[in-house]
Amino acid sequence: MGRGLGGLNVGEEQRDFEEIDLKELLHMLRIRWWMIVLSVVLAVGVSGVVSFRMLEPVYRAEATLFGGQESAGSIAGIDLGQFSLEQKLVVDYREIILSRLVAREVIEELDLDMSISGFQSRVAVNTVRESRLFRISFESANPALARDVANALSEAIIRKADDIMDVQNVQIIDRAELPVSPVRPNKRMNLAIAGVLGLMIGVFGVFLREYLDQTIKSAKDVERHLGLNVLGEIPEFSGEKRGVQNGRRTKKA
Repeated sequence: MGRGLGGLNVGEEQRDFEEIDLKELLHMLRIRWWMIVLSVVLAVGVSGVVSFRMLEPVYRAEATLFGGQESAGSIAGIDLGQFSLEQKLVVDYREIILSRLVAREVIEELDLDMSISGFQSRVAVNTVRESRLFRISFESANPALARDVANALSEAIIRKADDIMDVQNVQIIDRAELPVSPVRPNKRMNLAIAGVLGLMIGVFGVFLREYLDQTIKSAKDVERHLGLNVLGEIPEFSGEKRGVQNGRRTKKA
């Protein structure tokens, strides 16, 4: 029974210690709130300067194409085998668009000053699931260039499908138009992420400063760091000051 009571007391002391620690942490954050605010402001400010002043906006133009055809007699009952074959052709079209052959032709056609690998890194081909539609997109800091390249790639795949695969079933559904808004950088997202990171860094800075601060400021610090029991404290107060004048002690208000 005594052992049980002892365990209970230890548990209560541990809970009290954890509660005191939590209060101290909250007290630290309340006292040094300016460090957190300063960290958030600096992080958001740096992110804003980088996003609005330094990062170049990137535009994306996209064209939609259809890789298939239907005869008049098969519209009502679509041949599943033919549908599956044309879906596979769309995958072939994607690889042709991303090839060095097409990249070289479009670069020469538009007289672009970029390498083939640099050109390929800006091209993306996305297929629409369970359909014969696919989209060709190109990214550039110049919105007009992004549009022209996307349309040139659309024309190129129509020619290559006929020349290489002897297939004439690629049609342009939507030609690429001049993009208005950039896709990168996402300025709002960058500012939000910077704010969260600034908050985390500020809180971490407060805890780190408190951890590195080994000065003794209270009776609890004496008991915790030195292991000594504090019998009493002399409070610091502002009151009357004593002085000596003409050999006699006087009180000064």
